[in-house]
Amino acid sequence: MADRQPLEITNLRLSHTSNLLGVDDPAPPISWSYSSPHSSHGWWQQTYILSLRSWGIGDAPGTESPKLATILGPKTSQSENIPWPRAFPKVEPGRVYELSVVGVLTRHDKRDDFALDLGHECEFGTLGGEKLLPAEVSTLNFAEELGKLANGASDTVMTTSILKFEGTLVGGLETWQKRAPGVAPISTPWDLNNWERPKPVSVFRNSFNVAALRAARLYVTAFGVYKIFINGRPISQSIMDPGWTEYKVRICYQTYDVSEYFRPGENVVTVLVADGWYRGRLSSGGEARRGVFGRQTGFMSFIEIYKPSGGTEIYRTNSTASTGWRCTRTSPIRQTEIYDGEHYDSRISFGDIFERADIWEDVKVMTDIWSIDATPTLQASTAPSVECTEILHVQKHITSPTGKKILDFGQNTAGRIQLKGSAPSGTRITFVHVEVLEPNGTPCTGLLREAKATDSYIFNGSGVEEWEPEFTFHGFRYVQVDPWIEGLEVTVKVYGSNLPTGLLKFNSGHNELNRLVKNIQWSARANFLSICTDCPQRDERLGWTGDINAFGPTAVYIFDCQTFLRSWLQGLVDGQRLGGRCCPPLVSPNALHMPGSHRPTALWQDVLVTLPWHLYQTYRDTSLLSNLYSSMVEYHKKGIPKDPRTGLWAHTFQFGDWLDPTAPPGRPDLPATDSMFVANTWLYNITNTLLKIATTLRNQDGIREWTAVASSLKLQWKSKYVLASALEPASLNSTEPPKILSQDTQTAYSLALNFGLLADDLIEPAVDRLHYLVKKSNYHLSTGFAGTPELLHAICTPRQSSQANLDSISLAYKVLLGPRTPPSWLYPVTMGATTIWERWDAVKPDGRVNTSGMTSLNHYAYGSVGRWIFETIGGIKMKYQESQDGGLVFVFNPVPNIEHGITWSEMLYSSPKGIVECSWKYDDENRKMAIEIVLPGNCEGEVMFLGHLLKRIGAGRWVLTTSVAANGAESASIQQETDSLSTGWVMV
Repeated sequence: MADRQPLEITNLRLSHTSNLLGVDDPAPPISWSYSSPHSSHGWWQQTYILSLRSWGIGDAPGTESPKLATILGPKTSQSENIPWPRAFPKVEPGRVYELSVVGVLTRHDKRDDFALDLGHECEFGTLGGEKLLPAEVSTLNFAEELGKLANGASDTVMTTSILKFEGTLVGGLETWQKRAPGVAPISTPWDLNNWERPKPVSVFRNSFNVAALRAARLYVTAFGVYKIFINGRPISQSIMDPGWTEYKVRICYQTYDVSEYFRPGENVVTVLVADGWYRGRLSSGGEARRGVFGRQTGFMSFIEIYKPSGGTEIYRTNSTASTGWRCTRTSPIRQTEIYDGEHYDSRISFGDIFERADIWEDVKVMTDIWSIDATPTLQASTAPSVECTEILHVQKHITSPTGKKILDFGQNTAGRIQLKGSAPSGTRITFVHVEVLEPNGTPCTGLLREAKATDSYIFNGSGVEEWEPEFTFHGFRYVQVDPWIEGLEVTVKVYGSNLPTGLLKFNSGHNELNRLVKNIQWSARANFLSICTDCPQRDERLGWTGDINAFGPTAVYIFDCQTFLRSWLQGLVDGQRLGGRCCPPLVSPNALHMPGSHRPTALWQDVLVTLPWHLYQTYRDTSLLSNLYSSMVEYHKKGIPKDPRTGLWAHTFQFGDWLDPTAPPGRPDLPATDSMFVANTWLYNITNTLLKIATTLRNQDGIREWTAVASSLKLQWKSKYVLASALEPASLNSTEPPKILSQDTQTAYSLALNFGLLADDLIEPAVDRLHYLVKKSNYHLSTGFAGTPELLHAICTPRQSSQANLDSISLAYKVLLGPRTPPSWLYPVTMGATTIWERWDAVKPDGRVNTSGMTSLNHYAYGSVGRWIFETIGGIKMKYQESQDGGLVFVFNPVPNIEHGITWSEMLYSSPKGIVECSWKYDDENRKMAIEIVLPGNCEGEVMFLGHLLKRIGAGRWVLTTSVAANGAESASIQQETDSLSTGWVMV
C-alpha cells in the first residue's frame, strides 16, 4: 500500500440523527461518503468492514477491556443508510460507542474482478450484518488482506474512519424513570393563573454539593422553551430548546455533557422556562390563540454525576420536599413572545434574586403530562439544534422622518439583535424589527400584521452592558432604535437550525443570478428554524405543507436535510393521527383550529407522499418510506374526498395555484388555472409516486393496486381535461399552436408535462403551446405555488432534435433572466431584495408594499427555481436509478446562454455521496466548451452536452474540452477532440 491513500472516507455519520451525544435509537443506520481521489483511478467500493467497541461514560476506553465486534459487509457499493448490524450489541444508555468503518475499493475499471478468497472461513456478509468475524481476526490486517486479493496492491485500497457517539435514554419515558426513579416534570404554583396573557419568565433553581467527578450528563425536556445555567454559565449555545413538535404526541429531549461545568462544593443550577410555541400566541386573525399545545409550562430533568469511585449520583426534578427545586416569579425577563418580542429589565439581577430567600416558592409537580389519556412519546431530538450561524454588522445608519435611528444590516434574515452600551439606570431602549421601510423612510410594520416584533431593554447603570433576547426571534433587515444612545453597538445574530451546508459554492458571470441564488439560500436559512416555516417575520411562522412541498427538491441542494425533514415528516404524521380525519394537517405542527386544520387540500397535504419520495431519491433511505407508507395509503384512500364515478377529487376548496399573479391581490385562491385541475393533476402525481414507493418497498399488493388506480385516473383526467380538438390534425392556417388542454395556462401545461399525463403524440404539441403562452406573456411568469416549481422543467421537456432542445433551454433562460418587471424572478433582485418574496410584486416599483396583510419578503416557495438553476447552470443533477447499486448517478449537463451572458459557472455541492464540483466555461469566439468535474470516490457520472451523452465517468478530476459547430439556425452538432487517453478527456 502507498503511504498516502488515494482517497479518504468523509462524513461518517448516523443517518437518522444530527446529535451524537444523545442517540436513543438502539440500532441507528450508518452512512459515509468518500473524498475525490488524489490519484488517477476512479475508485469503486467493493465492500466494507464495520467495527464497534463501547465503554461506560466516564471510563477510559480500555477500562472494561472492551470486546471489539466486527462484521464484513456484502459485496456492495452502498454506503448510505447501512442497517445497524444485527450481530452488534444494541445501543444502551450511559455508554460511549466507537464505530469504525473500513472501505475497501478497487479501481473503477477493475470493479468486476473483485472476489473473496481468504482464510478464517470468511465470506461476504449481508447487508443485515448477522455474522461477526472471528475474534482473533485483526480488522486492519484483514482489510490489508482484502486489499491484495484481486489485482495487486495498486488496484485495491482501503481507507478508514472513526465515529464516537453516546447512547442516551433509549426507551423514552420508561428509561428516564428507571435511571432517575421518581423524576417528574415541575412547574410553578402560579403558572396556570392568567395563562392567556404573557407574564414574567419563570425561574427555577437548585443547588448540589458535588465532590470530584469523572463525568456528568444532564437530560432535559420542557413544556415551553428553556435555558439552563450551571454556576452562571449557559450549558449550550442552542436556543428555543427542546424545539417545536406535535407536543401531544411527541416531545423531544436533549442530552448535555456538563462535566466541565461543575466544581467541587456547592453548584447552582438555574433553569428559565418561557411559553415558546407550547403556550405562546400562534397564528393570526381568527386562528390566533394561546395555549395551543398546553396551558401550563414547566420542565423535567435529571443530572447524572459519575463518581470517581464508581456509580452515579442522580439529581432530578420533583417536589421541593424531595429534591430541593424552588421557583420564583421575580425575573428580569418581564415578558417574552415569539411574535411580539422580549422585554428585559436588567435592574433585576440573578445575583440579587438568588440572595433573597423571601421570593422563592415550592415548585408544583405536573401530574397530567403522562397520564392514561395522554401519553406523548419522549424522544431524543434528532434534527440539528437552532444556533447562531452568522453575525451581521450595521451597513448603514438611517434617520427616519420622525428623527429616530434606523439600522440597516444589509440582509433580510431571521435572528435577533445583541447590544453593547451604557446608559443611566432606568433608561429604556426599544428595538422594532422590520423587513423593509416605507417610501417615506419609516418602518413598514404592516408586514408584521399583529406581531409587534419589538424588544426592549432597561439599563441598570453599572457600566458597559451586553444583552441579547433569549426566547424570541424576528424576521428583519432594519431595526429602529429608540432612543439612540451614543456609543451603542448593535449586531445581529443570525439564527436557524444548524444544518450541514449542501451548496458550498455557486458563482457565474451573471451578478443578478448570483444574487438570486443567495436569496434562495438566505430564505432557506431563515425558515429552517426548528421546523420548516413559511416566513419568519409576521404572526404566522408556521410549518405550511404546501411551501415545503414546492421547495423540497431545491432544499436538498441548499442543505443536508435528511435528519431535519425526516423529523418534520414524523411530526406531520403525528398531526394526521391527532386530526382523526385520515389527513395530515395543513401546517405541522398543527396550530390551527380543528377540523378546518385537516381539510384535505391537494399539493399541500400531498407533501406526505412526494417529499419522502424525493428524500429517498436523494438519500436512499427506504426506512422513511416504509415508516410512512401506511399513513400515505390512509391519506389517499380515506383522507381525500373522491367522486365515486371517476375517482377524481370531489369538488371542494383548494388552494390550487396559490398566489398566481393574475389572481386578485386580496384573493390569492382565485388563480387563472382551475383549482380542481391542479388537485386532479396532483392526485395522479401522488398515485404514481405511491406506485414507485410500493415498487421500492417490493410491496406486490401495492404495486398491483396503484398501477390500476393510476391507469384509471389518467384515463379520467384525459377525458376531463384534454380537448377533443387536440386529437384532430392542426389547422395549417392557424397562427398559433392549438390548445391541448381545457386549462390553457402555463401552470396547466407544466403540471401535465412533468407528471406524465399526456399521450406521446400530444407531448410536442403541448410543449409548443406552453412555449407560445410564455412568449405571449413576454416571458413573464403567470404561475403560483403549483406552477412555479414546474415551469422551467416543463419548458425544457426533451424534444426530437438537438436544436429544439437548445431552443427550449434558451426560452427557459429568457423566462429566468429576461424580465426585470413583475412577475419575474429578477424583479425583486432589481428592487434590492436579499431574500425570496412571497408575492412576485411584494414591493411595488415606487416602494409601496403590495397587500401588506398577506405579504412576506422572506418566503422560500418561489425559490423552488433553484433546482433548475443548479441542474442546468451549475450543471449538477442527481439522477436516481432503482437498478443502480449506488442508487445515485450525477449528471453533468451545463448549458451556456450567450444572450444572457451565462458563459461560465462554478458549483460545489456537498452531496450525500461526497463533494461534487462542476466548473465550466464557454468560449463563444472559438465555440469551445471546457468542463471540469470533480467526482468523489464510489460515484459514477454522466457528462452530457445539448442532450448528447459524451462520457460516463468514475471518481476523479476530469477535464473535457469539446467543440460546438453550428450548422445554420436549424441544427447544432457536437465535435469531440481526441487525445491519447480518451475522446476529448484528460484526467488530472
